[in-house]
Amino acid sequence: MSGTDIRRYLANWQAEVDSTEQYLAMATHEPDPGTARVYQNLAEIERKHADFWETRLRAAGHDPGPRNPSWRARVLVFLRGAGARSRYSKPWPRMNTRARTTTCRRRKPPLPP
Repeated sequence: MSGTDIRRYLANWQAEVDSTEQYLAMATHEPDPGTARVYQNLAEIERKHADFWETRLRAAGHDPGPRNPSWRARVLVFLRGAGARSRYSKPWPRMNTRARTTTCRRRKPPLPP
C-alpha cells in the first residue's frame, strides 16, 4: 500500500473522529430529546466508520493513534457550546429566510411616466 493510500485513510479516519465529536456536542446542547437522540445515533454511526478506517489502517501496518478530534473540530464544538447560550445559535436557514422575506417586501421603484 502506498503512502498516498495511508494519508487518504488517515484523512478519512480523522474526518470520522471529528464528526463523532461534533454530533455528540450537538446532542449535548440540543433541547429537544428526539433530535438529541438522532444526533447520538449519528455519532454512533460515525464511530463505526472510524472503526472501519482504523481496521484498514492497521491492516496496512499503520497505527492511527488515539482518537483525538482535530483543532478545527474542537473549535466547532467549543463554539457550539458557547453558541447554545447565544443569539447566534439560531439555525442559519431561519435567519436566511427572514432576510429573503424582508428583501421580498421592498417596493419596486415606480416606473417613469
